[in-house]
Amino acid sequence: MEEAAALQHAAEWRLRKVDADPSDATSRAAAALLERLADDVRLLGASPLLREYMAIYRARLAAAGHSWQSDQMALMLPVHVGATTAAAGEVMRPGVHKYYKNLQAIFSRLPASYSDHLQRLRAIDENVANLPFEKFCRDQAVFGDASEVIDRLQAARDDFGLSQIICWFDQGSMLPRDEVERTMRRFVDQVMPKLG
Repeated sequence: MEEAAALQHAAEWRLRKVDADPSDATSRAAAALLERLADDVRLLGASPLLREYMAIYRARLAAAGHSWQSDQMALMLPVHVGATTAAAGEVMRPGVHKYYKNLQAIFSRLPASYSDHLQRLRAIDENVANLPFEKFCRDQAVFGDASEVIDRLQAARDDFGLSQIICWFDQGSMLPRDEVERTMRRFVDQVMPKLG
């Protein structure tokens, strides 16, 4: 999402030029284009797997004779608001690894007769052995500074038509309580007011 933030920053710079000179039509047009590009980049970051599952859910809902309602989609995401994007990711790395270990323990205890889980278990085993942390951050989590968290949550909400976003602030239960409270306070103070 660094590209989206850079594009948004460039759009804001152009808008400041328009504030200084309201007749600057070039800067006004450039700002609008940069903002659209930033939105497009944010949307590209959404998980292809999540897109696939959402499409399956909606298709099965329709097949069962139910119409899509705008208030029926909630999504739970691991969220951490840090002072910087890098700091937010690094503090969550042990928790993400623990999350995969927990999944591994659960799936490995399923009886062999339940064969549907074997492919998922192999993928989990691979994730425990070689944690794909950057991919996880990109596709399944929202770790960043307040600006990035706002951008990613807005993109997820708008892209998937979410009526609710459920934030999981301590994935893997590895953070000290004061760190969990700190990220929750940042979320309440810096993110929630901008999600409107």
